[in-house]
Amino acid sequence: MLIPNLLAARTKANESAAQSFVRNTVTAVETNRDSVSGKLTNGGFDATTGAAGAAVTSYPATATVSAQTCTSAQGKAAASLPAGVTSCVIASGTQDNYAVNLVMQNNVIYAYDGQKVAKVNAAVVAP
Repeated sequence: MLIPNLLAARTKANESAAQSFVRNTVTAVETNRDSVSGKLTNGGFDATTGAAGAAVTSYPATATVSAQTCTSAQGKAAASLPAGVTSCVIASGTQDNYAVNLVMQNNVIYAYDGQKVAKVNAAVVAP
């Protein structure tokens, strides 16, 4: 009886951490916007390692390109995803907008669609 309750609590904690990670990613993306033009940038972080120092470049203006990982937007190493998370990417849109999609090990997807973070059935596309 105790084991199922512990597993449910662990799953809930992992999902809460995942939602928080998406919100932190949104904050990082908004913070990294170009201060003059307001356009999206990669924040000067290398998309592979998350290390600072790479040139700040704008996201591509196509909805088909996933320009950056959530960890690199936050300036973290690629391996620093929360427990239970398999991937998290930021997909750029055509109007200088973006969507964030986070996939957990149990195939639960949390996404930010430009308005809110929610559990969704399929990855969202940038508006």
